[in-house]
Amino acid sequence: MRDKKNIFIVGSFGVGKTTIGQELAKKLAMRFYDTDRIIEERLGVDLGWLFDVEGEEGFQKREKELLQELMLISGAVVSTGGSVALYQPSFDLLSQENDHHVIIYLYTSFSQQMKRVMRNRYHRPLLRVDDIQKSLLKIRQQCDPLYQEIAHMTFSTHNKPTQIVLKEILTQLET
Repeated sequence: MRDKKNIFIVGSFGVGKTTIGQELAKKLAMRFYDTDRIIEERLGVDLGWLFDVEGEEGFQKREKELLQELMLISGAVVSTGGSVALYQPSFDLLSQENDHHVIIYLYTSFSQQMKRVMRNRYHRPLLRVDDIQKSLLKIRQQCDPLYQEIAHMTFSTHNKPTQIVLKEILTQLET
C-alpha cells in the first residue's frame, strides 16, 4: 500500500535537480534517488563510459527501466537525467496520469545553466562536444516544453539559494 507520493524532479542539465532533490527528500523524510548515479553505481562505470560503449540509446533504455522500478515504490524523491524527455518511452512513463507521483519541473536562465554545466561538464556525456553552448541550447529547446507539459509544479532556480527554492516547493506541496 502506498502512503506517500513519489516526487519526480525533471529539468535540463544544471538546473539543480540533484541538489534540490536531496534537500527536499531530507525535509520530507523521504528516500532520494538520482537516476544517473544509480545507473553508474549498478554498472560500476561512469556515464561517459556507458555512452562510449552503448551510446545514448543504451543509457536511455537503462534509465527507462530504472524509472519503471522507481515508480513501484513510494515515498521517494527522484532526480531524473537532464534529457529524459528525449526518449519517448521514458517521457511516456513520466507523463502518465498517476495518483502516486508528482512531477516538479526546475529551470533556470540559459546563462546560469551554462555556468553550472561548465563546472561539471565531464559528467554529462551529451555535452562532450566542441560547441557546448549550441548543444545545451538544442537540448533545452527540445526538452523544456515537454517538461512544462507534464509538470504538476514549476519552479525557477535562477539566482535563488537552495533553501528559498525548497521553501517554495514545500509551500506548494502543502496546498
